[in-house]
Amino acid sequence: MATITIKNIPENVYLRIKERAKSNQRSLNSEIIFCIKEVMMRAPVRDIKRLLENSEKARMMTKGILTETEIERAINEGH
Repeated sequence: MATITIKNIPENVYLRIKERAKSNQRSLNSEIIFCIKEVMMRAPVRDIKRLLENSEKARMMTKGILTETEIERAINEGH
């Protein structure tokens, strides 16, 4: 397993992690690993190629429905 050092943790973040570790009966290190795993396991893995393909499909489906001018006007008018 890898080892990392985390520097410049804001005091309020440190205190929250410390509180969570205590309430979950874990060491500070174990709590940090738990938090990282929790976030990383629910974060979607982004497939850039698929994202671009889907974006292009969406553009083609909506092409001609609204012009750029109409979109800009709607944005500027707050719609």
